[in-house]
Amino acid sequence: MEAMEIRDLSSENLFYVARCTHEKEDEETTWAAQVRGVWLTSLMVKGLRGKVAYKGDNPVGFIQYLPIEHSPIDVVGQDLTVIPCLVSTVKGQGHGRALIQAAEEDARRTSRGIVIPAFDHDFWFMPASYFQRLGYQEADRQKTYVILWKAFAPVDPPFIMGRNYQFVSEPGKVVVDLFWNRWCKTSIIEAQRVRGVCVEYGDHVLLKEYDASQRATLERYGINRALFFNGKSRFWGHEAPKEGIREEIEKALAII
Repeated sequence: MEAMEIRDLSSENLFYVARCTHEKEDEETTWAAQVRGVWLTSLMVKGLRGKVAYKGDNPVGFIQYLPIEHSPIDVVGQDLTVIPCLVSTVKGQGHGRALIQAAEEDARRTSRGIVIPAFDHDFWFMPASYFQRLGYQEADRQKTYVILWKAFAPVDPPFIMGRNYQFVSEPGKVVVDLFWNRWCKTSIIEAQRVRGVCVEYGDHVLLKEYDASQRATLERYGINRALFFNGKSRFWGHEAPKEGIREEIEKALAII
């Protein structure tokens, strides 16, 4: 069995991390990975770091982390490091645990603790139960969305931002409020699909975009990803399908 090796995030493995778990290579996913890669690179000067797990020459997982003041996650705190995502494509071989340990060792030098956005679900992405087994404790929650943390030194616990969204109508139009971010590849894809579909309806649709990758925007609204059609939220659990976006616009147009 090939030994596992943990390497730093670098130009050598940046596209692997930017691509996330999407193996499909088509124009849409490749473009989104490039957008995500540019964002990751821009944040390196602000303290973004990462680790990539290898088996031989093959990457099999990654973790990325950054100071909370530059985080794209809707959580508030000080002197903390945020882990937006941990990915391991090979299960049951300790890659995730090794990546977490490497991130913790690194974060101890620059912060007083780690914050992890997680979920109470059985899906593979950021399950709260996994991190709790590694010693992380609940700091705050909204339904199944859980903020976990582990303190290395005395520090106040983090908490979820309050939402500050108010729908503003436009006479005779469907208003689409798009909150998106560059840290999640599916959000990048979703945003581009929403733009394209809204153009199809011309002056009947007003698209308002909010780039929650910008910390100031995130702090103002407390939303890192959402899609509203005339004030009504719609979430598919993955990147919104074009047909679904059209359906929501058509329903809103029918009652104007």
